[in-house]
Amino acid sequence: MEAVREVARLSSKLQGAETENAALKEKLNALEAEQTKTILDSAAESGKITPEQRPHYEALLKSSPEQTKSLLASLPESKPKNKLPE
Repeated sequence: MEAVREVARLSSKLQGAETENAALKEKLNALEAEQTKTILDSAAESGKITPEQRPHYEALLKSSPEQTKSLLASLPESKPKNKLPE
């Protein structure tokens, strides 16, 4: 009888940990998506990437985030041609 109670206790504890893990993964995914958006918005605003290039760099950020951040940092800034000078 003691073993049955222990299994039930451990099962409940495992279920709680799995629920917490899923919630933390969801939060992490949201944070990563926001960080990716911020990085790409900044690169686009500074003229480092074009709207057409954005999906490519988004995929790169997902597969190799640190290398892609370095790559984006090394790209020269260029003002978009269709904007008026400030």
